[in-house]
Amino acid sequence: MNAEVGCLAVKSISKQQLAYDFIYAQIMAGVYLPGQRIVVEQLVQELSLSPSPIREAIRKLEADGLLRNKPYAGVVVTSFKLKEAVERMRVLAALDGYATALSGPRLTSADLNELDELNSELKECANEQMFVRAGAIDRAFHDKLNGRCDNDYLLNSIKDITEKLNTIRDLNVMFYPMRIVESVKEHETLISYIREGRSAMELEAYMRTHRHNAIEAYTQTVDKV
Repeated sequence: MNAEVGCLAVKSISKQQLAYDFIYAQIMAGVYLPGQRIVVEQLVQELSLSPSPIREAIRKLEADGLLRNKPYAGVVVTSFKLKEAVERMRVLAALDGYATALSGPRLTSADLNELDELNSELKECANEQMFVRAGAIDRAFHDKLNGRCDNDYLLNSIKDITEKLNTIRDLNVMFYPMRIVESVKEHETLISYIREGRSAMELEAYMRTHRHNAIEAYTQTVDKV
């Protein structure tokens, strides 16, 4: 009985892998385009498989970032730009959090006043719908915030990721103006935390939350485009 169950498991894995390899190959070859919906019933006919191993393969491809579940559309092929941007933004959230924890407690009153001014400019950009400029102001804000971090390797890593993100996100920044408004409020909270003398751990946690909120806004915007 155990041997029989084992045999069935091997067959199930084999069918799942067959479905995974087929969908993966179609994505890599450009047959399945970004945003294209994956239809289980169609794959059942193409591969002569039952729905179960196909659904398992789809779940694995979702975990691998090649497919995603889009609201009101179902499972679709991931945009490689979206996948690349989200992966880098997640790394940036971790690095930026650490940099803020190191830099925040060392910021002077003059530094904090300059952060206030940059944040006011960011708010004005939102009001005037200058969304591309808003991206530049936001980057200047974070550069100033991390300016007293004494870890050059960390700062260079942040700079490298940010520069790569600029080539992706600048095309989309105009699509989520409401995120700029929320970002201004979160910057205000962060500045107040520093003025209050909050711990490095609290600063790091809030910065990570700030960055993850941006990721959420970005992915929701792409879903609507």
